[in-house]
Amino acid sequence: KTPPTPPVLKACNPAHLAIAATRSGDQLGYTGTVVAFENTTGTSCFMEGYPEAWFVNSAGNRLGTVSTDQGAKASRITIGPGESASTTVWAANPLVLEGNRPCQPQAPAGLNLILPGQSTVHFVPIELPGNLGICTLSTESGVSTSAIRAGTQEAIWGDG
Repeated sequence: KTPPTPPVLKACNPAHLAIAATRSGDQLGYTGTVVAFENTTGTSCFMEGYPEAWFVNSAGNRLGTVSTDQGAKASRITIGPGESASTTVWAANPLVLEGNRPCQPQAPAGLNLILPGQSTVHFVPIELPGNLGICTLSTESGVSTSAIRAGTQEAIWGDG
């Protein structure tokens, strides 16, 4: 008797993910915002790579630059039903940049996010924004994302 073929693991459909962003900590002159992706289906799926992200104000206008990835190799992460994966979106801390380079910080209301392999933009409000400010003048104050990883912990800045 031939064993049943296991189902093919598919990429996570953004429509089946609960996505939340929470301002977290500061490291090396950067402020992190953890974006968590919870699988709300009864089927496992995978995520792999780096999302593209940019901060927006309450009118939906972009603040600062669109993210670049941190360049570390990204692994495929399997997310089971009810499990989570995350990325950290890093932005230069205006308190570190001001005085050195033009900054003109503004407070973001949320993030616009495009998941790896997708094209749809998702708005994600930021919980606990605190004193999060995004530089809007300097191109040196770029935004970067860490590779998607299992769980919802903050990535270490520069660790991918």
